[in-house]
Amino acid sequence: MPNSDSLQINNMTMGQQDGNAEGGDAEPNYPTYTPPKPFSGVETKTTMGGIEAEKSHRTLHQRFNVMMPTGQDPAYGNTDARHPFETVPFPELPVYGQSLFSGHFSSTYYDERNPSYLIRYGDRIGVRIWGAFNFEQELTVDLLGNIFIPTVGPIKVMGVPNGSLAKVVMKAVENVYQREYIKSYIDLLTPNPLSVFVSGQVLRPGRYAGGSTDSILYFLDLAGGIDSFRGSYRDISIMRKGKEVANIDLYDFIRDGKLSPVKLEEGDVIVVKERGIKVGVNGQVRFQAWFEFNDRYAMGSDIMDCSLPMAGVTHVSLQGYRNREPFKKYLTLDEFKYAKVMDEDTVEFLSDSPAEMIVVYVEGAIAGRSQFFVKRGTRLHALLNYIAVDKTYAKLDSIYLKRISVAEQQAAALADSLFRLQQNSLIANSQTAGEAEIRIKEAALIDDFVKRAANAEQKGVVAIANKGKVEDVFLQDGDIVVIPRVTDVVLITGQVLAPNTVVYNKDYQLEDYLKLAGGLELSSDENHILIFKSNGFVEQVADASIEPGDTIMALPVYRSKNLEFAKALTQIFYQIAVGTRAILQTAF
Repeated sequence: MPNSDSLQINNMTMGQQDGNAEGGDAEPNYPTYTPPKPFSGVETKTTMGGIEAEKSHRTLHQRFNVMMPTGQDPAYGNTDARHPFETVPFPELPVYGQSLFSGHFSSTYYDERNPSYLIRYGDRIGVRIWGAFNFEQELTVDLLGNIFIPTVGPIKVMGVPNGSLAKVVMKAVENVYQREYIKSYIDLLTPNPLSVFVSGQVLRPGRYAGGSTDSILYFLDLAGGIDSFRGSYRDISIMRKGKEVANIDLYDFIRDGKLSPVKLEEGDVIVVKERGIKVGVNGQVRFQAWFEFNDRYAMGSDIMDCSLPMAGVTHVSLQGYRNREPFKKYLTLDEFKYAKVMDEDTVEFLSDSPAEMIVVYVEGAIAGRSQFFVKRGTRLHALLNYIAVDKTYAKLDSIYLKRISVAEQQAAALADSLFRLQQNSLIANSQTAGEAEIRIKEAALIDDFVKRAANAEQKGVVAIANKGKVEDVFLQDGDIVVIPRVTDVVLITGQVLAPNTVVYNKDYQLEDYLKLAGGLELSSDENHILIFKSNGFVEQVADASIEPGDTIMALPVYRSKNLEFAKALTQIFYQIAVGTRAILQTAF
């Protein structure tokens, strides 16, 4: 019997598939694999918590985006957008609502010559009459609301809808001339613009022209928008003859599409008041921004209503100042609802409670589901009994893992090595001007190499099978269990003339396989040829025997008088090969 730490694999295969095989009613005949401990951890619901199984061919990096660190992404605004759930640093947070005033309101044209437009003072009307009486002229509506036609007299048109204008004018004309002897064409030419003053906390206070149907957003946009540092988006007054006729909260428009129905008139003043308290919100919320509130403080529930926390949020980090002293508090989500949040406070919503279940993926020679939800603390052997495998091609003595935390460690180690390499290339001494010029070109090539190496995808391989034993390791969230396929070929890659895949031959030595790939390139390092085993282990040629499914990889070499520099590059070549299972070609 195997012990609790590892499992001896001889003719062992893994557990039967859940349910019947696709395309038939018979249960597939998968030999069973008995774990060393009674099963207690794997979720047995076939619905997998309502989440569909992911395709097994997806990589660790496609699922979790584990890449080399390449610097901070730009924040919101005029630069590239962040991922929707990426936390934005507080200094880079946008002010909620500031994107309203980017020119889209002021650049739109609204034709006021619609049928419902009411004629008013200053509008110009084109009048053409012919027949018994001939008249053609552009007339302007006077202060009394009239236009004047000779032999007809003044005609009251102020307040008349544009759609009825022609009828009103012709009715007055027909009081003098009979209809059958007169024809006419009446048209509203140009509505008279009204002028509105915009003042307060805007970028360009002043007097602006617009139509009577233009909204407050049009005039605010003409004035450059609200000053995001000093101006309020929630306290905007419309003053008419010294009295406030409307108070507007733009949050109502942003969130619910509600805007004051008050129509602006000649001489109205739009006043943007000073902003109320502002609170910065980031973390796991749908809206990361600085929010404004009109009272002396805001309740935590108000912050939640504005920012909309994600479903998994459990805690809140609240920071600011109280009585001129730094203030920090860590609250549960329920506690935060009743907390007072003051001006300039910052709030970060966090998911800080370990999940009871974790997700584990399976890929390779499987014949069933590729995604499993298991209890935290579950070991590998407990899961294996529930994985349906292709019994013909599954290589069960070579199971290995891909793990996010290992990929991150590999990425961090490579980043450190690349930094030191770049640093050494910049401070290298030169004895002559010619040598200095060579060093400059070399440094440029190394800089390009470092940038490409920084994007190398780390596999995070964890080898757990050795000499027929599969270690019973604890599973982590996001682990990928890889079950290799049985194969009879050997891959030769790296610094060889013709990378090739050949059929395994038990009589072949390393030199025979290299010949089938054209032999080593001049840039290869004959002392550093690696054998990648199908179980995830990496071995030096001197210590390894070549088996079916192996990959032979010849690493590159950098020859230089600077031994320290050459040694650093050799280490990086090795790190990239082991971490990514690939060779990164160099230009030097």
